[in-house]
Amino acid sequence: MMKSEFKDRLRIHLFKVFVRACYLFKTFSLLSVFCQRYVHELHDGKPISFNPNMRVKGRTVLVLDHERFRGDVDIFSSDDRLRVLTISWGLLRYLLAAFVYEPTHKEQISRTSPVGIRWDFAKAKPGSKIYAQRVIYRSFLRRFLPVFLARLGVDMVMNSDFRYRREADITMISSELGIPHVCFYREAMYIVPAYYDLAVERHRDFGMFTGDLIAVQNPITKRMFVESNFAPAEAIRVRGCPRMDKYLSKVNLLDRATRNHRVTFFSCPKGAQLQDLTYFEFLQNTLDVVKTLTRFALENSNIEIVIKMKDLHFDQIPKIQDAILSLGHPIETLSNVQIVTDKMAAQDLILSSDIIIGMQSTVVLEAAVAGKAVVLPHLKNMRSRQGADQVLMYRDMYDLFEVVDDEDGLVQLLNAFYSGDWVPSKNDPEIRRVFDAHVSSLEAGATETSINILLELCEKNKDRSYVG
Repeated sequence: MMKSEFKDRLRIHLFKVFVRACYLFKTFSLLSVFCQRYVHELHDGKPISFNPNMRVKGRTVLVLDHERFRGDVDIFSSDDRLRVLTISWGLLRYLLAAFVYEPTHKEQISRTSPVGIRWDFAKAKPGSKIYAQRVIYRSFLRRFLPVFLARLGVDMVMNSDFRYRREADITMISSELGIPHVCFYREAMYIVPAYYDLAVERHRDFGMFTGDLIAVQNPITKRMFVESNFAPAEAIRVRGCPRMDKYLSKVNLLDRATRNHRVTFFSCPKGAQLQDLTYFEFLQNTLDVVKTLTRFALENSNIEIVIKMKDLHFDQIPKIQDAILSLGHPIETLSNVQIVTDKMAAQDLILSSDIIIGMQSTVVLEAAVAGKAVVLPHLKNMRSRQGADQVLMYRDMYDLFEVVDDEDGLVQLLNAFYSGDWVPSKNDPEIRRVFDAHVSSLEAGATETSINILLELCEKNKDRSYVG
């Protein structure tokens, strides 16, 4: 066991002693004061100290996993009708670990998906150790949450997913106590067979939704939940994607004739599971594209190459750097090639680029609806492999984008664009239809729809009180 892990487990033990003592002696107010230190208020997307004495005009929403949202919660925090509170992700882990065993790092590694520790937790049956521990934890939450949430003035609890151990019982007991739980579900791109079918099976295994409402981005996600019997249709609302509203307004003002001499490649996962759970790799394709773009940059010093890494893909960066180094040029020596890791820079990069290269992401549609030249790097070596039709997004939309067969084809396409020999063909009505169906309404009303959904649920439950 590493020294850092030993210290972490020691802190967990000390916190467990403190929480168990508060539970034994019913000093929930003391524990609430302590936990309040790990709560912040979001104002215009920026955290400020929580003030329990502040007068609040709107409804107060406690977001359990703020870092896992992609900007939507920050948008809500700019609206006076909502007060957005966030809570430490680490505190939630420690609260759970005070009652439910926290596996060591070695144990977590040995229990990989799909039968990992989250599975053990979610599927724990009566008679098992985890089930018994969760019973005690829920009993604690029934006494602690009314005091804690009342101190914060919480009207609603919100999270982004169902998979996280540290949230599951909090959301369940909150709803049970009369504080509505909304899952503002984050995932949405179920547009290939494997993703959709595996999501149906995964949520079917979860059992039944225990909260009040699931707010989803598009009708396909709603259909996935209904088909999995995870939640009835009336408990699911389609809300669009709030962070697209401002983007669409920028798109409408964009001068499409402007050339920025920038090509941006958006990262994708290392791979994906097929319907039979076998693994389909994307990483080698990514490395081939990166090396091709680097060669292009070496021959075109006036054109900037940006490699935009999503936070979930940061572990690919060393291999990407090695791929560039294999050409004899460390990335730090290349003035017109950069790896970007900024969390919220994706839309700005789309609007400031001439060509977008991407797959397995909504950025393909975001770029297309902005009139950008979009290239799907579905190189022939990858798309000809067995199972490609199950996992490659936009495989059935090749007429809307440019698709290249190999590295030479990609370079030829880039050269043709900057020499004026290639003008990307556009099917604007179809692109707009697909964007509207999978990403968000082009009317840019997702923010208002989402806030109204939250306010309606608070209003519906306004007569329900905290029950200890």
